[in-house]
Amino acid sequence: MSTILHNDVVNSDEEYLTKDPRFALEIAEAVCTSLTNNFHTMQRPGYDDDGGWSTIESSLQTIAEAAKPILSDEEKGAAAEWIEAMYNETEPYGLMMDIDIMETVEFLRSNDDGKKSEENDNNDGKKVEEHKTKDDFNDPAAFAAMMKATEETFGGNSDLVKEMVSSK
Repeated sequence: MSTILHNDVVNSDEEYLTKDPRFALEIAEAVCTSLTNNFHTMQRPGYDDDGGWSTIESSLQTIAEAAKPILSDEEKGAAAEWIEAMYNETEPYGLMMDIDIMETVEFLRSNDDGKKSEENDNNDGKKVEEHKTKDDFNDPAAFAAMMKATEETFGGNSDLVKEMVSSK
């Protein structure tokens, strides 16, 4: 899957991204929906060799950036839906742990037709924190800080958050 998206679409000699980005998106959709629709039949779902998911993520981002300016709102929404469906199908197996493919979904649903920004802003004008990976929480102090921020976000109303902070 990553080979098709990366080699045969993004880096294709046919230059799909510049000549026909809608076709590039259609290829990506075929590949991703095929995986989504058949993921449950895999004998060993959840195994990723050689960073395939990060290649899929970056390829989908590149394809979305090329195709978005020529897509209708309905086409953007449809693309966001099949990417999100793939996320929902594979995420329980930990395949999305170290990547944030939902950024591509958010990008497609946004009104911005430019390239995705490395520093997205939220409605308050504050920088949105980068996606955290499991390695970011190996440090007890970092974990405690994250849990404190989570508690503040939820207004201190979450007993579960309080329990998690005290147990760490």
